[in-house]
Amino acid sequence: MNVLWVMLASALLSYLSVAMFRKIALRYGYVDKPNARKKQKEPLPMLGGLGMIVVFVLFVSFFIWQYGNNLEDDLTLWGLLGGILVLVVVGFLDDYAKTHGKDFPALPKFLGQIVASLSLILTGTVVHGVNIPFGDIGYLTFNPILGQVLTVLWVVGVINAFNFLDGIDGLAGGVAAIAGSTLLVVTLLMGQTTTALLTATLVGTTLGYLRHNFFPAKIIMGDTGSMFLGFLLAAISILGAFKSITIASVLVPMLALGLPIFDAFYVTIRRALNGKPIYSPDRTHAHHRLMDRGLNQKQAVVFLYLIATCLGLSSLVLTLI
Repeated sequence: MNVLWVMLASALLSYLSVAMFRKIALRYGYVDKPNARKKQKEPLPMLGGLGMIVVFVLFVSFFIWQYGNNLEDDLTLWGLLGGILVLVVVGFLDDYAKTHGKDFPALPKFLGQIVASLSLILTGTVVHGVNIPFGDIGYLTFNPILGQVLTVLWVVGVINAFNFLDGIDGLAGGVAAIAGSTLLVVTLLMGQTTTALLTATLVGTTLGYLRHNFFPAKIIMGDTGSMFLGFLLAAISILGAFKSITIASVLVPMLALGLPIFDAFYVTIRRALNGKPIYSPDRTHAHHRLMDRGLNQKQAVVFLYLIATCLGLSSLVLTLI
């Protein structure tokens, strides 16, 4: 199946699905209310993430039904679906708490992310090793337990990176689309049919959502959507770039996802040094600091898009080394 058609079809269906979920959210009051930290002036529907997830799951179900055992990573699709289900439950509860002006406890959220990671591990999506470009070591295979621990750390880390990044209109979705496009090229270069189809679907659903979310946003993805995007990009990078035997096996996903990873790392360290909880909201993220320096929302988002694009292009150059 042509990845371009998959991307276009998923984008169209996502656009329609998100519009439908927007109406549902408004009807039942499932909205994010303004506060001192947020720039929005009106309540925003929060079901954009579910709109994307429904389309993605439909496409994955179609791939399983249509191709079955012909897919080289058939079992991993079930692991993805299992992880998505866990994150939908946790994310929905988190978003529901926000609609009532409450904070969802961090521990259940964190445990849900670990369980989603284990769903991948149980179906074979694991970081098995890394290429050492110096000396005569070559490809270094990890001890199975170490590989599983690194997989959990990577998946949970990327999930939270996108969760943190989703702070202003169009940012998390756009960066996810850019990172996904980078990983799509990598999977195509490596001849990974299943992973390429998954990545094309992810990019398409994200682009369809962005039509509703770019400034001024008509709907937001909520924690359900941001965790979904982070989870998928983490999984796709393991299925794709981490399987490479080139120097890029580690650097490609690190660069492709560099913007959310660096932002999350900076914010986490700063909060820890200041004695604040990691999940405590503040205005230390890159987009907040840019806006505090005088940029408006659209300018800050476009600037960060450019950074994400440069990092993505750098990772593609490394892929060819």
